[in-house]
Amino acid sequence: MIVFTAFTLLVGLTGWFHWSDLQQKSLTDWFLDSAGLWVQGLIVPLLQLTLLQTLYLQLFPVWHRSLAISPALAFGLSFIAVDYLYYWNHRLLHSRVWCLHHVHHTVTTMDVLGTSRNTLWSSFLLVYLWVHGLWIYLLADPTIYILGVSLTAALDLWRHSRFGPTGRVYRWLEGWLILPQDHSWHHQRPAGDRADHLVCNYGANLKLWDRLHGTLYQSSQWPPTLGQTSRLSLWRQLVYPWGNTFATLMSCHRYSLMPSIESNERLMLIIICVIPFAALLYCGLVFTTVLTVPAAKAHPLAFGGIFALIPLVTGAAIWVGPRRNSGHDSAQ
Repeated sequence: MIVFTAFTLLVGLTGWFHWSDLQQKSLTDWFLDSAGLWVQGLIVPLLQLTLLQTLYLQLFPVWHRSLAISPALAFGLSFIAVDYLYYWNHRLLHSRVWCLHHVHHTVTTMDVLGTSRNTLWSSFLLVYLWVHGLWIYLLADPTIYILGVSLTAALDLWRHSRFGPTGRVYRWLEGWLILPQDHSWHHQRPAGDRADHLVCNYGANLKLWDRLHGTLYQSSQWPPTLGQTSRLSLWRQLVYPWGNTFATLMSCHRYSLMPSIESNERLMLIIICVIPFAALLYCGLVFTTVLTVPAAKAHPLAFGGIFALIPLVTGAAIWVGPRRNSGHDSAQ
């Protein structure tokens, strides 16, 4: 309820005060933002509350609701401890796997709709999904922990808005809480498109972590420009934002199906909508099999490996098949 209220309020305020900025968003921007909100606002919570809880219940039944801690400690775990984990998670996204996070930094205006803009599956690389799901399973009463989670999510929406505090409120908050002004400097437009230009304000809730590790930049002003450019198509930004080597392989006009797909906008939109649902159904099938079939329960690693290989082999067959046929035709 906290998150829904914050989202509704911020969307309404954005539409009222910054309608012109919303009108300047391209169709690609709207699609990226909508897809990200759908994944992070619906799919991730559903996974935490259903599949992860069921998996933990089967693997660790005696641990369910076994940890009784004080409400203050439960709130501290979700709002402070997990926040520190996210700080390093965020720094990792800006280094080793920058290509998976770059899409989030293509927002050119701070508005709540761009909060979850990302490659479709990059949300699954965030610590929130896995850590929150585990603590909710372990705690005897996770109510206060979930309150901390909801507050973090509401603050995340606020951080991506244009409604930063001023005056006394700013002076009271600016010493310890990451504000919209602070996060806007994290989204500043750098001199180039490299991740190492963005070296400030990785924290989500607290400034403590940036202060400790020398990555804090404070200013009551807003940066003059925001967002990085992306030369990738909508399809690549959503699904596979890797570098040129992979892109060259996948877009080879002679062997790949990707050009014909990308040129057909209706087909591309269908695929973009179907793939997440298909992936979710497949995950559900995997978990159901491992948790209910006796042979799978007895050999989870073997069955897990088989289920992991199936999409890999299918994808390889789809990609390699046209290459082999083309090579055979050339030989004839």
